[in-house]
Amino acid sequence: MPIEFCPGYDTALFRPLVETFPGHPVYHKDKFRVEWGPIFHRGRLDGSARVLVIGQDPAQHEGICRRILVGAAGQRVQGYLARLGLTRSYVMVNVYLYSVAPGNSGGSSINDPAITAYRNLWLDAIFAASGGAGGAGGAGTLEAVITFGTLAKKAWEKWTAANGGVPAGLAVANLTHPTADAHFGNPDTSASAATKLKNMLDGWNAGLDALRPAIAHPDITPVPTTRYGTRFIAQDLVVIPAVDLPPGLPAFMRDATEAWAVRDGRPKIIVTAPPAALAAPSAAPSAAVHAAATVPAVAAALAARPAARRGGLSALKGTVVTMKPGAAPLANHTIYIRDGVIAAIQPSAQAAPSGFAGVTASAAEGFIFPGFIELHNHLPYNALPLWNVPKKFEHRGQWRDHKDYKTLITGPMKTIVTAGGEALVAQGNRIIRS
Repeated sequence: MPIEFCPGYDTALFRPLVETFPGHPVYHKDKFRVEWGPIFHRGRLDGSARVLVIGQDPAQHEGICRRILVGAAGQRVQGYLARLGLTRSYVMVNVYLYSVAPGNSGGSSINDPAITAYRNLWLDAIFAASGGAGGAGGAGTLEAVITFGTLAKKAWEKWTAANGGVPAGLAVANLTHPTADAHFGNPDTSASAATKLKNMLDGWNAGLDALRPAIAHPDITPVPTTRYGTRFIAQDLVVIPAVDLPPGLPAFMRDATEAWAVRDGRPKIIVTAPPAALAAPSAAPSAAVHAAATVPAVAAALAARPAARRGGLSALKGTVVTMKPGAAPLANHTIYIRDGVIAAIQPSAQAAPSGFAGVTASAAEGFIFPGFIELHNHLPYNALPLWNVPKKFEHRGQWRDHKDYKTLITGPMKTIVTAGGEALVAQGNRIIRS
């Protein structure tokens, strides 16, 4: 049976955020365990999420799995979502990208402007991917937000303050952190702790009452009506779905029953596979059976691609400069390319050559120099409009000193580069200072 996995971050909304994550000194090494790298999210980034979950910070299990909320806290959260009828239609982010270091409660960094700005970009992207809020007839898919812990609640409030309040129709539940009953992973069994846990679960039940009516599109129907008792039981922990994790992670890393990673001082995490992981699954298909099952499927998928993609075909139309001595540029011509080699150059009005039926030509802005590779270009200048050259120049030293060039090109570029010593980064239709 195929095993699902998280496809990652290769989308226009999320890839730039992952490529430009903050590290030290934004997340100072004295306050955060930066040595294990940032942990970004868990769940759906494709716009299908119905609930946004905000947690606090990753721990050792998360550091190994590269996804948030997969340890005891994550499995309790998974159980909570199941009670809302959700098994996959959710997305989770943390207040902090890194686990807090010993002696740091995390509260001292909640107002850090750089940490807040980056986290808000993630929340912006999640709402953009989902089309906004979907509650009360809204056009988006997100129907609710759940914050776990005081810091998560503050993080959500910072985003809403920057965005004019809570989106209309969106249900919000601010709940106690899922492992508030434990101290450094060890449950507190005192009488006062039992009362505290009961109060926590009472709050979780109140959240269920408020959120269930808001989830108009659950994954499970009918939605479960069960509530929490006075303490957590085994059924309250739910295994993390394979679709939430990177490909190839062993099943025990998402199991709700065993803690398989422990810290040994600050820089070290010890991972121990349970004995059952050493036994080969009895139902596992042989390599031959697996190949027989999958290779035809792959071949069928390749065959189903459009003919243009199968054959490595492409086309480009515009004004073609042939570089032949005395030859004028060929206006309104199309270059047809097969596997990186020019197959034909002909007027765009003519029928496509043999084998190129259905290939859509991309329009080039400017001139096309077939076979030439541009080895010298200043990419930042692509942010400026093309300069309409006012006259013919004899050599490059003349146009560089022209007053219009300084006004329209070098002047604006210097302003962009030096504006307050900051970089201007485009995010959708917004310009953000970084």
